Amino acid sequence: RTNVSKELNSLWKNGQLIKFQGRPVFFLDYLTIKKEYPAQYIPLLIPQGSKISDYLKADGQKEKPEPADKNPLDNIIGYRDGTLSRVVDDVVAAIAYKGKGIPVLIEGDRGIRKRNFVSSVFEYTRLNGLKNEDARLIFINCQEYAEAEDRFLARILGSGDEKGAFELANKGLIYFQNIHYLPYACIAPIVDAITFGYYSKVGEIRRRKLEVSIVASVNDTADQEKMRYLHSNFPMVAKIPAYERRNIFERIETLLYMFSTEAKSLNTNILINKSILSLFLQYHYDENDRQIHNYVRFTCANAYNRQRTTLENTLHIEVDNLPLDLLSGHYDEEKDSAYVSSLGLYPKNYILCERDGRCECLDFYRKIQKTANAKNLDNFVDQFSLSKKRSEKTEAYVNDMIEVLLGCDETHYQHLRSAISDEVR
Repeated sequence: RTNVSKELNSLWKNGQLIKFQGRPVFFLDYLTIKKEYPAQYIPLLIPQGSKISDYLKADGQKEKPEPADKNPLDNIIGYRDGTLSRVVDDVVAAIAYKGKGIPVLIEGDRGIRKRNFVSSVFEYTRLNGLKNEDARLIFINCQEYAEAEDRFLARILGSGDEKGAFELANKGLIYFQNIHYLPYACIAPIVDAITFGYYSKVGEIRRRKLEVSIVASVNDTADQEKMRYLHSNFPMVAKIPAYERRNIFERIETLLYMFSTEAKSLNTNILINKSILSLFLQYHYDENDRQIHNYVRFTCANAYNRQRTTLENTLHIEVDNLPLDLLSGHYDEEKDSAYVSSLGLYPKNYILCERDGRCECLDFYRKIQKTANAKNLDNFVDQFSLSKKRSEKTEAYVNDMIEVLLGCDETHYQHLRSAISDEVR
């Protein structure tokens, strides 16, 4: 019996079984239930007196998975009650402001997905009637025009019969990516259009009304003189923090998002142990999200190459699949402890990113800043309560609890410890 209990609890801790508290303790296969109810949260621990049906809906009422793009702002990590909540709201308000909106200058280090930020905000304004449905978003990579003034002016203003971006955007938005790479002669027409609300095609005298919103971005390579010039001419400045300036849950979410994106791209499930995720989290990324994405792709490609001869339909990420730079990086024991504790809030040791892009763990951390996962921790503590009926088989009870404690992470352990009275402790 002891060996059976040990194996069952091990499978439960790995996220393969659902455990029902009580006497007797019994288990259900997690994947069997999850296949029937893919869009619902299914806890791995059911408190005594509760039923699994309390968490599920009838067949005819099964929830359908919400499309990832239902709210485009959800594509911005940190929007929901996170570090970017206020920034996103301010930029949406600026772009949606009556007429051409309020021009916005976005500041942030290289690789923090500023383009994704702008794209998500614009799509939100379009879908919610703040911009016309046929409005366009035009991206202009300013680095390409650093030494091509004439070509740039024709691109944005238009020349002869050719329409420029100001007109082609159709009252939408133009995003000047890395505007600091442009010479002053190219920035001046943009500033004039912002200041006076009018522009003219190349070689024309006729003034045309500016009816497009303007967003520009700069990164950490911009010189101070040009920054001051841009600050004085863009009414609103929005700052996006670097990856390491985000809170710990957003960093976890960023990494899980990258793996989920890769699972969808490869059309295969990806399975990752928390310890490997912790290695990714501790590394210092000079290029922020862009570098994380590159390392995730390298890791998946390495794993795929080593497993392509097998018949498995799940990509298992192992330590030797990781880039050497990441493995040889400097690791901080204190940081590692913080990441282990935060990852411990999710009840499974392995994280599954499904081939359709869904990831239960990613959804978990997207919601965690609101819920703080108090219910999960309380349920964990509940299983240690010893009723009179349970005390009749004390040896079996103690053996079960020892098995649970052996696999208990720091977060769950501290929550359990706080629940013990001072006298006993």
